[in-house]
Parts: sequence; C-alpha cells; structure tokens
Amino acid sequence: MGIELGVSPALLFSSLSLFLLPVTIACGGSLLAALGAAQLLGMQRKPHEERRMMIALFAAIGMLSYAVGWILLH
Repeated sequence: MGIELGVSPALLFSSLSLFLLPVTIACGGSLLAALGAAQLLGMQRKPHEERRMMIALFAAIGMLSYAVGWILLH
C-alpha cells in the first residue's frame, strides 16, 4: 500500500512545477547577470564597443529574467 497524500499526483506535480519554474528563472537570471557583470569588470580599458554592448545586454537580460522569476514566485 502507498502513502495517502490526500492530493492527486497530477495536482502535486503541477503545484511543484509552478513553484520550481520561477525559482529556476530567478536563479538562471542571477547567474546570467553575474556572468555578464564579471565579464564587464574583467575587460580591458578600451574594448571593442560592440562586444561591450553585447555583454551589457547579456547582464541586463539576466537581471530582467531574475526580476520576472522573483515576481512570479511572489
């Protein structure tokens, strides 16, 4: 005999997924932002402007996805 949870497995999986999705988005976003910031800080004095803009965009997308994940979580 199994343990009776009082909740259907589909509902349990659905609620767990709804919790883990924003957490994953927030963690991934903070990782992207940290990587982008680390690359910007480690650049030389006068790097190529195009490369610098791409890394700044990378960090901004990371921060935005962190914010979206945080909002979805709360």
